[in-house]
Amino acid sequence: MQTTVPAPQDKPLNLLADWISREQLAGELGLASDTLARWEARQLGPPCTRIGRKVL
Repeated sequence: MQTTVPAPQDKPLNLLADWISREQLAGELGLASDTLARWEARQLGPPCTRIGRKVL
């Protein structure tokens, strides 16, 4: 009986592909990243999540 081994993926999965950084969002919205940080503290604006020190 012969077993098959799945082929390794050519490139690693980018798990954060759908997320953008605070700086990228600030550029898209034409705001300062400090404004988004203030909104986060006041729980206003778009939701965010933290992965380590990175805010997405």
